Amino acid sequence: MIEVKGLEHQYANQEKAIQYPDFECPAGQGLLLIGPSGCGKSTLLHILGGFLKPSRGDVVLKSRHFHAMTAKERNHFRQQNIGMVFQRHHFIQSLNVLENLKYTAFFSQANIEEGNLLGLLDFLEIKDLQNQAVDTLSEGQKQRLSVARALVHRQAILLADEPTSSLDDRNCDLVASLLKKTQKEFNSTLVIVSHDHRLLPYFAHKKELDA
Repeated sequence: MIEVKGLEHQYANQEKAIQYPDFECPAGQGLLLIGPSGCGKSTLLHILGGFLKPSRGDVVLKSRHFHAMTAKERNHFRQQNIGMVFQRHHFIQSLNVLENLKYTAFFSQANIEEGNLLGLLDFLEIKDLQNQAVDTLSEGQKQRLSVARALVHRQAILLADEPTSSLDDRNCDLVASLLKKTQKEFNSTLVIVSHDHRLLPYFAHKKELDA
């Protein structure tokens, strides 16, 4: 369960705070937050992921008041419960596909066997690319690897920032279908922020963010 109430954020160089509508997303469901560029979508996702503290308001994740936790508690909660798919890929170029996934597991102190990581790549239909350099992947393949990396812990919450904005129609369809498939398979709570109206048909639950 994700619940957001009275959420605002104001950067130091802004005269007016960004105000967000109240919303909730039950466990195991998907929610699309749609809005134009500049409405604070990425800021919202960073607040939900615990990378940014709101100026006002409350975020409840799995019945816990997220920003009432200490920084150490938030970091631990994020590692165990939240997977992030960022708008820009952050891969280690010197490592191949599987090695990037292994590094994510190691960095998060997850003791995960290689077979489980290969199973994740297989689920996302990129197992045959395990030894390939990440800079040779297509945008669609890179996005699949981003999803794989976000699910190393089989996280209960999956957050995605503009996951289809740089993709053509075919890859947009593939990634959107993949995210929905992932949500169902892992029983994850999926929240996507995007300005991409091509995603609208994939989600029964939507919330519009104002500019």
